[in-house]
Amino acid sequence: MAFSPHDRVEPVPDAMRPDLPLTPQDFFVLSRIEGPAAIHEIALASGLDDGAVGEVLERLAEYGLVRRLEGANGKGVGSTVHAQRAHRQRKHRKPLRERVIEQNLANFARGEGDGASGRGQRRQPAAASPATGREQQGAEVPATKDERSVWERIMLPEDAPGIDPSLDIPVEEQRLLLGIEQHEERLTAFDILGIAPTTDVKAIRRAYFAASRHFHPDRYYQRNTGPFADLMRRVFERCRRSYEALLDDRNREAYVEALRAREAQLRTREEAERADRKAEAAAADERAEEERRRAREDRDRRRRARFHERLRHRLKAKAQEHFRRGQALEARERWSDAAVAYRMAMEVDPSDETCVEAYERAQRNARKARADRLVQRGWSRIDVGDVEGAADAFRGAADALPSPMNLALAAWTVARSAPKAAGEYAMRALATLDGPEGSDAQRTPEDEGLIRALLAHGLSAAGNEHLAAAQADRARKLAGNVAKVRGILDALKTS
Repeated sequence: MAFSPHDRVEPVPDAMRPDLPLTPQDFFVLSRIEGPAAIHEIALASGLDDGAVGEVLERLAEYGLVRRLEGANGKGVGSTVHAQRAHRQRKHRKPLRERVIEQNLANFARGEGDGASGRGQRRQPAAASPATGREQQGAEVPATKDERSVWERIMLPEDAPGIDPSLDIPVEEQRLLLGIEQHEERLTAFDILGIAPTTDVKAIRRAYFAASRHFHPDRYYQRNTGPFADLMRRVFERCRRSYEALLDDRNREAYVEALRAREAQLRTREEAERADRKAEAAAADERAEEERRRAREDRDRRRRARFHERLRHRLKAKAQEHFRRGQALEARERWSDAAVAYRMAMEVDPSDETCVEAYERAQRNARKARADRLVQRGWSRIDVGDVEGAADAFRGAADALPSPMNLALAAWTVARSAPKAAGEYAMRALATLDGPEGSDAQRTPEDEGLIRALLAHGLSAAGNEHLAAAQADRARKLAGNVAKVRGILDALKTS
């Protein structure tokens, strides 16, 4: 049966048998026929001339694998158009062939199988991706997380050793062939064909034809393929053996069941490992967060310690400044101002006992200085006969510094105007004078005699005559020869 360049043929469905004596070239040309196509179109897609394609088609027609389409002998206007188109395509055969290969590789990278795009060819649904395999068999194989095609998953990176861009084999094809060689021992019969496990014979046949288009040794006939020529032959032979093994119904079903069981086991193991990794990651995150929390607390604690240390130094310096100012004021006998400065230093640094002692000392000196001023004012009022003014001054002195002398002066001056207050001042003076704290090394007998003479006046005004007489007797014994004491005692007799 001779074929002309314009004859059209189509493949016979389900006609492939393992016992047919097909050559690699026969397989290759048959894989280029996906639907009704003219001889010149098949030649364009396969890279062979029309005569070689015709000879191969004659053998395929004898085996019952292809058949001529009646009424498509290319006569009339249509055949002329086809002839002109074929002439133009032959003229630019090499660029167009390369575009066909590139389109096949692009479809393969998208997981759509090979799908050669020669003119007049009808695109078939790709059978080389796991998703297509699942569509063919319903929901036989559960979807996995990685929906890429089998070939795409095993493809090596572009910079992998062994890839040579100078060869006539595209880099994508080299990546795929090297990936198959590297994973050859782990690839199943379905993996080498580029599909997921399935019992659909049609899907397996389509996958085999697609794989033969990729790996047939005659695809790059008389082209520079380097070390990939032998690798392509081995891969094609593996594809053929896998296809023949999967055509057996019993072997195929048992093989698919075993693969599905293994896939389910691997999926269960992966889920368990994923859960373990997730738990470990959560525990690691928790530990890291705990470490960060402790680091933050330690950092905050150190920051607070540094802040308090700086604050303590500043307060210490401020307290020292107030203390030095108090010392300067104390040196000028400005006791009240010195006491204020010491009090400010003590408030800034309460732990400094020196500030506390200096403050108490300045307070005592300030009260004593005020009492001395008031006593002097009181005597000056006595000299001018202003008894009431003297009483106010002496009472202020007693309040500022309740010494026996100041209390006695207050009792003496208020004896007539406030006898009861005079008695109270006198009793407080006696309690201080005769108590454990009444002794004073700087107090002379004349001063004590004056104090007791003044107390006698206050006690007498309050009606305590017995105690007043006792104080008057002691005053005479201590300072009876002092004019001021005698005058006060004489005034007591006449009152």
